[in-house]
Amino acid sequence: MRFSEENRCRPCRDSRKKVVILITSQLGGTDFLTEHTFGTIHVENKYASKELSRPRGARRTAEKSPLTTSGIGRDVVSEAIAYYVKYYLGSADVPTSAMSDLRKAVLCTTQCIDVMEAALSAAALAVFERVRCQQRVAFQAATYYQRALQALQTALLHIGEDDVGACLLAIFFMARYEDSIFEQGQNSAQRPVWSQSHHTGVIAVLEHWINMHQAPQQPTFSVTYARRMLSKAALLGHIDLPNWLEDGSAFGETGSRLSLDDMLVRLIALRKSMENLQTKERSLANSQAAEVLEREAMSIDRALLGWEYVCMKPKEFDEAGAKAAEEVRWYGYRMMTCRLRMQAMELLAPNSRNGLATHITEVSRQPNALAEGLRSAISSYLDRCLSRDYSKTTDGKNMCFTSTVRPYDSEEIVHPLMIALTTPYIDSRFVELFRTQLQHVGRSTGYGLVLAIASSPK
Repeated sequence: MRFSEENRCRPCRDSRKKVVILITSQLGGTDFLTEHTFGTIHVENKYASKELSRPRGARRTAEKSPLTTSGIGRDVVSEAIAYYVKYYLGSADVPTSAMSDLRKAVLCTTQCIDVMEAALSAAALAVFERVRCQQRVAFQAATYYQRALQALQTALLHIGEDDVGACLLAIFFMARYEDSIFEQGQNSAQRPVWSQSHHTGVIAVLEHWINMHQAPQQPTFSVTYARRMLSKAALLGHIDLPNWLEDGSAFGETGSRLSLDDMLVRLIALRKSMENLQTKERSLANSQAAEVLEREAMSIDRALLGWEYVCMKPKEFDEAGAKAAEEVRWYGYRMMTCRLRMQAMELLAPNSRNGLATHITEVSRQPNALAEGLRSAISSYLDRCLSRDYSKTTDGKNMCFTSTVRPYDSEEIVHPLMIALTTPYIDSRFVELFRTQLQHVGRSTGYGLVLAIASSPK
């Protein structure tokens, strides 16, 4: 009596399928059951031969749901914080060299006072509201921001050594909250006025940390990270960097990063001197001062080229993309140097020597070459970020962003792109390309200020 496949027991059905698979393979054919059945039979045979112990409980378990797919069983604040920590601070299983600077600063903070918790909640809710379109959390984000502001004012009155890192990170997260709620209809020029209080607060905390001990002390990474953020703001002209912040070695910078930091400090001083000189009337003395600044710009550019020759060799590139990020910053600094040099040469023009016009024309070709280098460096950096996520890389020519590029990775290119958009004599194709990239970063990260700057006319 023949039994149908439906009436047979499972071992019989599996044995029958195995015979069919073996016969088909011997005949040189293929069978649609091979991929789905043979692996199961192989495991079942291991259990039957007692080679492998059968696990207890159900044989199939439901897959775990993603961290942020639904809000069921979790309050919205916890969901927003989990989303922010995962996508903006970085995963916990990545190596130290691949961690974002912000995550390193958070991990080195020994104290988690109330102000840091409230500030992190405000930033996470603001980003979550913009990226995930959760309008219901806007009021909660503002509430946490006010709570963090009050707690910070109290904490700064009695700040201890263990509270320095937490206060610095709290100020940073509060600034991130303001960046996120910035709307495109507002004037982006108001942003430096808003952040002036935050920059002043960071400078005050760092000065307190410096004066806390007479002997030099080893800084935590939160101190190093805070100074790096101030240096970026100073290079864009948002703040004036105090003299006691110029020594990067006192704030944890070492190796090639210290060498690049020294050039950054020189660039900040050159930018400030150029702004002061541009406000004065043109005269012979001012023309001589402009010539000095032009030589300083040339010296910084040569130093940057020397740093690139020593520190940016291919064998020193690591899989985490740290060197690729350094290369992106390096091109941003060179574009700022080129911009300041051209401004100095324009001040020299009325009292120029013969041949200066030809020299200006030659120098004006440099921004396009640097723009091409920046485009290539950003593409290489994103490719390394994607390869770290074990996914397909993007097309370097088109510089396409995909969802696999995490926000903490894409934030590295914001500062160089802002510098590139303010550099003159760049072809319109590069301007549109950089503007598109900056707009995409603003939309994907949820930072309204970045999106507003990218959307504003040059």
